[in-house]
Amino acid sequence: MPLENIIGNFKSAYQQTEIGTMLHVDELMKARQKNPALQDIGFYTADGMIYFMDGDTPKLAITREADNLVLRHIDDAFTQLVYNQNYYPLLDEAQQSIHAKNTVIIDLTQLFLSKHDDEYSYLEIFPNHLVCISPLKNEQRTFFERMYGSGQEFIATMNMLAETNILKSRIYFLNPDYIKKKAVDSPIGRASCLYNFGGNSRFDADVREVSNKRHLRAVHRESVSNPVHSSGSKEESKVPSDSLGTILPSVDDVLGFSKSFIPDRIFPDYEAGLRTLYK
Repeated sequence: MPLENIIGNFKSAYQQTEIGTMLHVDELMKARQKNPALQDIGFYTADGMIYFMDGDTPKLAITREADNLVLRHIDDAFTQLVYNQNYYPLLDEAQQSIHAKNTVIIDLTQLFLSKHDDEYSYLEIFPNHLVCISPLKNEQRTFFERMYGSGQEFIATMNMLAETNILKSRIYFLNPDYIKKKAVDSPIGRASCLYNFGGNSRFDADVREVSNKRHLRAVHRESVSNPVHSSGSKEESKVPSDSLGTILPSVDDVLGFSKSFIPDRIFPDYEAGLRTLYK
């Protein structure tokens, strides 16, 4: 069955998918190499983000779709993220996802993050340096290989970014100090998203604004039940657009593009104004 770009908030879009077919960030980055049209679209990704305390150390467990508790409990998680900012899964279930075979554990204290504010921190990599993986610390290497693939896959992704004039790739996480405060009694679940290209590349491993409309790439449930709509190769699926064929960016796509150009001290006012404009 072909992959499609399904649009909606995180809940409504995911409920239209065939379970197990939603693409993860590494799969989307690989798909963008073959289908440049995907570079212009922001996507929710199937990667699950579970922030937790391991003793005194804040850590991040990155799961595949099967162990993504936000997706597994999309109704409850959506409500908690929208109204309480964090999703708190059952402890036993969180432990199962954290220790699942395909889950990658990251020690956030070893990423050498730059602080953005009290809630978020970020990490950057510069694709135009083809040997950029060499100086990475062990934990940084583990994370970037989970995001971009390892070996030749990593190099191919870096080449794609460099060839599209992406000067840097930035990834946002929850701030370690925030995790120490908020994940004392229970791990925190967040969603994730990959932004469209626009001079830089951005991935958020800390998404709570799941009510915003974005795309996700997966097999549409109607395509499974109605084969007449499933013709064509999976890389030839059309990108949703308006009546003129123009791809419409979401408010988060615009914010992601703008972040490098708007000073931090005025960005909250800029964001508030933009969200009002998009209503």
